[in-house]
Parts: sequence; structure tokens; C-alpha cells
Amino acid sequence: MAIPQPVDENSIEINPFERMKTHRLPINPVRLPEDLQTDPTGPTELSCSNHLSASKKLLTMMAETQSPFLMWNAYLTAVERNMYIPPILLDRIMRVLIRKYAATRETFLRLHDVIIQYQKQGCIIRRWQWNALIYHSAVGLRKLQTSHYQSALDIYWQMVSYRKSPGHERESTPDICTYTTLVYIAIRTRNHEHVSHALSLLTGSKLVPDRIARLAMIPFYTLTGNLRGVTNIVQQFNEKGEDIGIDGINAYIWAFGRLGHLKLLGDVYTALRANVKEIRLGEQGDSSKEENSGEVALPVSEDMENIVYNPFENAGTHELDDLPDKPELEPFPLPHTVYQGSLSPEGIARQPDLSQRTQIITDLVIRGHHIPDRITYTLCMQVFAYYGDIYHALKIFRDTITTPDSSQPGNKRPTKHFPATQQAYRALFLGIVRKSREGNHFSSNLPLPPSDVESSPSSSDTEWLKDALDFVFESFLAIDTEQFRPNQVTLRWILEAFANLTQFDTETLIGVWHSLETKFGKLSVPRDYRNIIRVNR
Repeated sequence: MAIPQPVDENSIEINPFERMKTHRLPINPVRLPEDLQTDPTGPTELSCSNHLSASKKLLTMMAETQSPFLMWNAYLTAVERNMYIPPILLDRIMRVLIRKYAATRETFLRLHDVIIQYQKQGCIIRRWQWNALIYHSAVGLRKLQTSHYQSALDIYWQMVSYRKSPGHERESTPDICTYTTLVYIAIRTRNHEHVSHALSLLTGSKLVPDRIARLAMIPFYTLTGNLRGVTNIVQQFNEKGEDIGIDGINAYIWAFGRLGHLKLLGDVYTALRANVKEIRLGEQGDSSKEENSGEVALPVSEDMENIVYNPFENAGTHELDDLPDKPELEPFPLPHTVYQGSLSPEGIARQPDLSQRTQIITDLVIRGHHIPDRITYTLCMQVFAYYGDIYHALKIFRDTITTPDSSQPGNKRPTKHFPATQQAYRALFLGIVRKSREGNHFSSNLPLPPSDVESSPSSSDTEWLKDALDFVFESFLAIDTEQFRPNQVTLRWILEAFANLTQFDTETLIGVWHSLETKFGKLSVPRDYRNIIRVNR
């Protein structure tokens, strides 16, 4: 038998562009079982010293690395050498792979491969691993088809079938996370039959829908234009005195903002910003007391047993380029679990913290601890900019980059501000493009102080729109190049905004492109502007 060569620490290349999800804490290293510390290939297999050393290095790497890239390469090498991988390491491999920054179809295939390894070794597949596999069967795809929902169902039925195997009964029983994930995937197909089928599975399970399960229906009601369904879900939270959470408020904002309800959107945003001001005042008053308290923020414990995949985790990445004027689908009938009543004062009175002040916007209860997060700011900017309210979109942009980011766990007194994301810039450039095509008045739906209302521009003030474009573009050029690199859509809206406001002035467009390439290096020219840019490069 050929003797494998020792693993060189530099033989597995590190991907310099690898990014991981920062909102998930690092996965704890694991200690290898005692028998594997002396014989990593298994206690019954003979091995030479070189093979022992190489295998131990692989297992140690899998037990300690936080990099999905390194983890996968070490795992592949171990599988190719027919090494025994203990269940505790297989468990950690899945946890680390899930931390990949932007999960793709490749992530699903890798997780599926690890599940197969579980089966080969006769290990028990745990419930959170089934849920992770179901979720990633449809992740990384912008539009889902029937085949994707069927793929998720296949994994679900395989999970259910394992309940007949001795020792697998508990871990192979679907929980509320399983059914919520199926509903989420069905909603993304925009197919009524798939949504109805997923809801029937949830109803048949006799499980009580939790907060995420109820919020999961909001995106579907949003796509179908069924705002009554959205308000009924919100009223259900109010009746039970439950906290809808900032992710639920974000879903509410997107539902009404997508259909142009800017007045309601402005009211909700103003209420959230009022909470930010109140919290800041409280922090200033308690600063001296906190400095002497000696309290330390405890890290969040790693709990993958009850892992929940939030459908609104990446809600700030909505694309508004092709936002329809009318809903594409007919309203979907409400499931029986949705409360049909009205806002109840008794329900509000049953809040967990009675001393906490609340604000009620129509039917949405905003509590004192609800403050905007990155997704909130991005959604509001996208909606206001898309509907031509550039003035207020810029005010929200200003709020974003001047507000400390307190969303990270354990960050009691944040010093870093929310970053200006590519989604935010793209929304502003697109809004300016749309505004430059029309002659409508700037709206003033967002409640502002009198001084701000007086300074609101008129529709005839084209120069103001040009100044706004110059301001956004200069800010765009001032960002850190490591933060992001502009994609084709963003570049297109930048050039089109300048083209519309300068009557397609060639010199201006060439100057804009030169500034972009000076900042970000060589870029791919959008198709509509290739003749102009390439000739003058």
C-alpha cells in the first residue's frame, strides 16, 4: 500500500477573498477522542508514523479551523484517504460550512456530502442538520422553481422516513423550524399550490407556529399585494402581547413600502428614530454609572440545537429595479392560525415590560427597544428613492452613516457607524435616474421639523437634483475599496443618472468613468455605454 505523504500546512491554499457571516459567533474548537489522538485513522487500522502524523494534522485542522474553505479541503483529503472521521468532527464540519458568507448551491452540495458521510458511518443525523440541509437546498438562488421546492420536500420525506430506524426517532421528527423553512421555500416559488401544501404540512403537524413561523407569511402577502394578511398577522402579535421584533417591523415596512405607502413608512421610521434618540439620552445619563459598574457583556452561547433560519436575514438585498406597479398574483386566503380581530388594548396591556413605552402606528406596536438596523435603513432608502423622494432618501442615508451600529452581540457602547452599503448607493442612483425621467413633485411624506420642510426642494429645481447626484457620487468614491466593489447594475445606474441630468454629455460620462476606475481599478463597462467609454479610454 502506498504511504501517504505528510500534510504540508501550506498545501491547502487559503482563499484571500473568503468572507464569513460576522453575525454568527465562531464555532468552538473540539477535543478529539482519546483513541483518535493515538491513532487518527481508527483504532483497528495499522498505520505508519508518517501516515499517523498526516492524519492527525488533518483531524486537528478540522477540529480548530474557522474557515469553510480550509475545512472543506481538509475534509476532502480525509475522505480520499478513507480516514475515519468521528461524529463530533462531522458535526463541526457542518457548523463551519454554514458560516460561509454567501451560501450557494455549492454549499448545499457540500452539506449533502457530509450527510452522506454520516450515513456511511452509521451516525445519527441530528434535527438541526436536517433543517440546515432543507434550507440550503434553495439558498443562493434569486428565483425558485417548482423543482427547488420538490428538492426540499425530498429531504423532508427522507428525514421523516428515518424515524422508523432505531435510535433516530427523536432527531428525525420535524419541528417548527422544519415546517417554517418549507413554508419559506414555497413562498419564494410564488406558487399558490406550493404555499398551500407547505401550510397543510404545518397544520397537520399540530405544532403551534412560533414568531418566525408567523412572520414567514408576510413576504408572500407582500408579493400578492394582500396587505390585509399582513395587518392580521401584526394584530395577532398585538392580541397576544408578543414582541414582533425589528425583523418583523422590517417585513412590515417592505410590505407597505413596496406598494407605495410612503406616509405609513415615514411614520414607522420616525417612531424608530425617536427610540434611537431616547436610548442615546439614557446612555448619556447612565454613562458614569456604567463606567463604575464593572459589568462585562457575556458572549452569546453557541446553540445549534434549536437553529432558526430567519427568512428576513438578508431582507436588505431587495432589488427595486423592476418593482411592479401592481401585484403579480391574486391575494392568497389566510390560514386559520392568523388572528382576524382588531387591535386590542387588553393585548397591548399584556406586554412583558409594562414600564416600556410604546408607539402605535396604525396597527403596528413599536416598543421602546425597537431601533432601526442595517436592513431598516436600507429598505427605507430603497423605497423612498424608488418612488422619487430623493430628499428624504438622502436624510435616511445621513442617519445611517451617522448612527452607531449597536446590532453586534455584546456591543454595549458601539463606536463604529453603520456602513454605507452597495444596496443603499444603488437605490439612491436608481432613484435619481427615475426622478430625472419625470416631472413630478418631490413628496414630503416623512414628518420633518418645520425648518426641514421649508428647505424641501421643488420639482423645478433640477440643479438641486444635480447637486444631490454629485453629493452621492462623491460619497461613493470616498468609501473603502475593501468594503465592496461596484457591480454592473450599480455602474449602469451611475452612468444613466449622469447621462439624464447632463443631456448625455460625453465629456461628463468619460470623467465619471475615469473617476470610478481610478478608485476601484479597471471595471467592466455597462453595455449601453461601451461605445462611448471604450473609444475614449
